[in-house]
Amino acid sequence: MKITIYDVAKKANVSTATVSKVINETGKISEATREKVKAIINELGYRPSLIASALMTKKTATIGLLIPDITNPYFSEVARQIDDCCRNNDYSLTFCNTDNDEAKTSEYIDLLLQKGVDALIISAQIKDASIIKNLLEQKVPVLLFATSISDLDVNTVIVDEYDGTAMAVEHLVSEGCENICFVGGKGIERNSNKTRAYYDVTRKYGLKVCEMTIDQSNSAILRNKEELGAIFDLQPDMDGIFACSDLAAIGVLKEAQKREIKIPGALKIVGFDNTMFTELTTPEISTVAQPIADMAKQGLDILVKNINDLNFKPQKIIFTPKLIIRASSAIL
Repeated sequence: MKITIYDVAKKANVSTATVSKVINETGKISEATREKVKAIINELGYRPSLIASALMTKKTATIGLLIPDITNPYFSEVARQIDDCCRNNDYSLTFCNTDNDEAKTSEYIDLLLQKGVDALIISAQIKDASIIKNLLEQKVPVLLFATSISDLDVNTVIVDEYDGTAMAVEHLVSEGCENICFVGGKGIERNSNKTRAYYDVTRKYGLKVCEMTIDQSNSAILRNKEELGAIFDLQPDMDGIFACSDLAAIGVLKEAQKREIKIPGALKIVGFDNTMFTELTTPEISTVAQPIADMAKQGLDILVKNINDLNFKPQKIIFTPKLIIRASSAIL
């Protein structure tokens, strides 16, 4: 039989209101009574109703996370690190896959708010700033994770993608590459930090430019051979590739190996994110590392402050990336 708050109150010889105050740590109660009620709660194995607690406190201790694709190793790591940080802060996490579809993103936001989440973490591309603006106007605590919206005052944690891309392309140049291709994902803005850095560095050295886009979803990256093949068919003289994600880097690596292109002898490849799969390929893939664990920790710290103070002034933290050089771009 399920133990209720009435069972606890009866055995402790106190009111249900007193038990509720002990559970929610509110009100003035003697230490002796508090300890007595806690002991009986443990003895009976009573588990407070989350719904009842939410009705009283107006909070559910739940945070919603929106990501494009949980099967993408980068977003799997993002979800894992954020979940760990939520648990450390006594919050549970609910996540939704948006596929970078803004209609789906809006639907999920509405659903999560209906479920009463205390805050939202958005790690998906948002082109329509009004989606976030509406949340801020409703005083919904929001954290943008690894994505940002210019000219909008919202909690944000990002890595310096411009600096990371510049380091990657500069590295390829230092390794002797003269025809470096930028492999981006569909939906990436033409003036994104990654594309701007690529064009700035290639312009600096007077290099030929090449930009290709592919579907970077986990389900499509290795299935769509035509997109991967087009990179090599249209740019037969390229000797370097900067891929804006590790998943894209793995795709071009596999296509190059199928064509028996020597790596890093004839072609050098650098990815972005430093997911675990970059160390499982042969050769291992050079990449730009994002400090996801630190981003998650500091992001949650900001968000929890915002949950507890709806007038909290939004903060933006920009993390410094690190270039990890492996055998795909240098003879080690």
